[in-house]
Amino acid sequence: MYYSHHQKTVIVDRAVAFVGGLDMTWGRYDNHEHLLIDPERRKWLGIDYYNPNVRSPAAFFRIDDPNRDGIDRSLVTRMPWHDVEEMGDSQAAIDVAANFVQRGNHHIQSEPLPPLDASTTFADVTGPALFHRLTRPEHHQGTLGEPEPEGTMHVQVLRSLSTWSGNTSTEASILGAYLKAIESAESFIYIENQFFISSTAGNGVVNGIANAIIKRIRHAIKANQRFHVVILFPQPEELGRWSLPILQREYRTIATGGNSILDQYVSEDCLH
Repeated sequence: MYYSHHQKTVIVDRAVAFVGGLDMTWGRYDNHEHLLIDPERRKWLGIDYYNPNVRSPAAFFRIDDPNRDGIDRSLVTRMPWHDVEEMGDSQAAIDVAANFVQRGNHHIQSEPLPPLDASTTFADVTGPALFHRLTRPEHHQGTLGEPEPEGTMHVQVLRSLSTWSGNTSTEASILGAYLKAIESAESFIYIENQFFISSTAGNGVVNGIANAIIKRIRHAIKANQRFHVVILFPQPEELGRWSLPILQREYRTIATGGNSILDQYVSEDCLH
């Protein structure tokens, strides 16, 4: 399953779906208290008492012994986690479920792991059969039906997908939504993204988000329009060798390297 954990979803009976940004794995459990210590091992056992900035889990974690401590609780605090989850129902939940099914069936590569029919219930799942082949409600002959929406907001499920991850062609609906939102912005743009890396960073990155921001700011300058762009880089929660090239490319996207957003405005004398 290539990068499957990086789409963080929980789907219940295709009726409700949760989508968030937190990996569902060891060391990520937390609650609203965000406690830093647990000396009596009441809530965070073993690997769940986690602080990779002090000691990497690779240095002590054993999959066959997850409850063994690898950090001295009397000296080191745990890393708290805070995330925002979105819950959707009705057609949005079906779309999230369909994405899971599509990716799961795509990655079945060996052994007889047949996709299941949409009418199959959880109780029918035995042996290696894992995934349901899911179609949209209108093709279910009444087995699923159109669920009644319970909320008041209309949402659209977006994703990035390509041939290696579950699709026959590249889908870039997230990128398309970014570009449309930037182009349509009236007075300000706020972006908070841990991986804000765009084409101005070089190194083979080809998405056009930075160029779209440049184009929108140019338009505001020419129209003498009051317009603000705020881009926030959260500090990487897990420091290490992997975080340095990410931060480098983020800075090259925004302010350094000769081709960044800021460099282009300085060269065009737009800031004077």
